[in-house]
Amino acid sequence: MKDIAELRKGIDEIDNEILKLFLKRMEISEEVAEYKNANSLPILNKAREREVLADVMQKAGDKDIYAYQLFETLFELSKARQSEMYLKPTPVRDKVHKAIAAAEDVF
Repeated sequence: MKDIAELRKGIDEIDNEILKLFLKRMEISEEVAEYKNANSLPILNKAREREVLADVMQKAGDKDIYAYQLFETLFELSKARQSEMYLKPTPVRDKVHKAIAAAEDVF
């Protein structure tokens, strides 16, 4: 059995990869926002979200609920960023700004 330090090191390595992929995803999401704005398309595409969530849940096996929540959160963050690019307020954007402000007070 691995010790806790080794297990945490593995999690840290995975977290670094997740962060890299998340930032890459957000960059592409910004490109999607530019496309949508240029073509007068809405930010929300519920059909696309449902399609992706169904695929994620099918692939996630017994962790389907957790995968669903992860991807639902990713969608909300992407939509918040896309809205932010065009100065449209969203509840998630407000939460993110409040969390950042609270963190700044702590640090």
